[in-house]
Order: sequence, then structure tokens, then C-alpha cells
Amino acid sequence: GWFTRSFWPVWFASDNVFPSPDHLPFLQSHFEPLWCQESRSKVPYIPFIRTPYYQFIGKKPE
Repeated sequence: GWFTRSFWPVWFASDNVFPSPDHLPFLQSHFEPLWCQESRSKVPYIPFIRTPYYQFIGKKPE
């Protein structure tokens, strides 16, 4: 939604982290996925808000 697309990039940019919806598709197209999981996690000190994240393990195609 709007919050995910607008708020989180601004929030993380202060730490030089730049989330993008293009990251995961890029990884999936350039590596053979062995594990891929998308989820949301609590944010410390901010109740009721969760930030999206993904875990990706892949290997170089042979």
C-alpha cells in the first residue's frame, strides 16, 4: 500500500538503506533461488507497525 511504498524508503534512507521493489525480482532473475521468503517484522519502539523484508538465498547459475 501507500505506506509501504512511501514511508519506508524515507525512513531507511537516513541509514543509507534504499529498499526497492526491483531488488527481489533482480535477484530471482540473476540467481537460482534456493530459498526465498517475504514477511513483515515489528519495528522497535513503534507499536502496531511492521516493516516488510525478504530473505533470499541463491546460487550462481552454472
